[in-house]
Amino acid sequence: LYENMLKSVRRNFADVSLEDMTSGTDARRLFTTNEVVPGMFTRQAWEGGIQQAIDKAASSRREEIDWVLSDSRKTMSTDLSPEALK
Repeated sequence: LYENMLKSVRRNFADVSLEDMTSGTDARRLFTTNEVVPGMFTRQAWEGGIQQAIDKAASSRREEIDWVLSDSRKTMSTDLSPEALK
């Protein structure tokens, strides 16, 4: 579920380097790295899609659990609520 959600947003956000994160500041005196943060783990990604994708996945997962595990229309327990699934 989590990996599918990440795959769906991965292509929408560019990776971020240290230079990108410290634009306007010369960070070489403090930090040196060639590593990057995958774009899907940035604040921009969180606000621009990840948060909504988690909400959608939690809601659809609840419907899936409802249908698969229940013969009746009784209310699901709170531990399977979308809030708990997040």
